[in-house]
Amino acid sequence: MSNQRKIRMLEKCIYKIKLITQSSKNLETGGLIYGRMNPDWVKIYDVSGPGEKAQSSEYSISFDLNYIAEYTFQKISEDYYILGTWHSHPSDTSLNASLIDISTMIKFSKKYNFFYPPIFIIVGWNSGDLNYQLYEVIDNKVRLIKLSEGRFIIE
Repeated sequence: MSNQRKIRMLEKCIYKIKLITQSSKNLETGGLIYGRMNPDWVKIYDVSGPGEKAQSSEYSISFDLNYIAEYTFQKISEDYYILGTWHSHPSDTSLNASLIDISTMIKFSKKYNFFYPPIFIIVGWNSGDLNYQLYEVIDNKVRLIKLSEGRFIIE
């Protein structure tokens, strides 16, 4: 079931994340992840940015809640759902989830009471390449999704 779900992400989402992170000038940035999921797969069709009024520093981001609400309303009208969140870490640093990241992921999954485990993506630039690490919350525990298992596919 969820331990083996295939995660498919449209290439345009990676491109959008690249643009957003490049323009953040090494400050943390992020947004929500939108698409559809079931017990066997996750399909990521879009990601948001943080919004113009977001507050960010090198190690934290607080989204512009009005922007996020409007963007989410638009995505729901397109029959997409919130699947989780993504955020960046500073360039050339670890993509491992920090204690704050882990706490936030667990709180987020509890608050929205997902039918299936939500997806969380941490991205960062390393030697000029955008790298990413995926996580999911199952039974109130954050689990790393190993990219080497071939579960994450960019289309």
